[in-house]
Amino acid sequence: MTTLEIIKTTLSNMGEDTDSASVDEFSKDILLYVNDAVRMLSLKYPVVTEAAMESVNGFIPFTDFSKKVIKILCICNHEERKMFFEIRTEGIYIKGGKDEEYRISYTTPVKPLTSLSDVPKLPRYTHNALADYATYRMLIRGGGESQGKSQAYYADFMAVCNEGNVAAGSIINKY
Repeated sequence: MTTLEIIKTTLSNMGEDTDSASVDEFSKDILLYVNDAVRMLSLKYPVVTEAAMESVNGFIPFTDFSKKVIKILCICNHEERKMFFEIRTEGIYIKGGKDEEYRISYTTPVKPLTSLSDVPKLPRYTHNALADYATYRMLIRGGGESQGKSQAYYADFMAVCNEGNVAAGSIINKY
């Protein structure tokens, strides 16, 4: 789903029109909540990057990485043997490392959605959950009836956060 489709799904869930005027009116708030959900889901579904990097005496400085590093998942040598490593402030020390190339898998931060054509870098089945969370946040701001309705959307979002295998929001308008 694109950001525009997520916004329109949220509007539909709220019982609002999905025309361009409604998108313009609500998109700023909805996008804020969608990006909150993207950050939360990215903890469960991190963006993994792989890179081949040269070390000097088993040391690779963080400045050599093309993207910001959140967590190192694995380092393998040219024989595909997993290497032990130590993380320090300035970079990574590979135990028993030499001057050679290593394959490094690491997680990177998720970029927020900014354009209506952006697509979240999350598994496709989680995209409806982004609309569910935005719907929850938009409805919770209202009175008693809309607050009560919001809880179903929050439950669907949390099912995706906690289970990772539930297609939240498969029914767009639940009420």
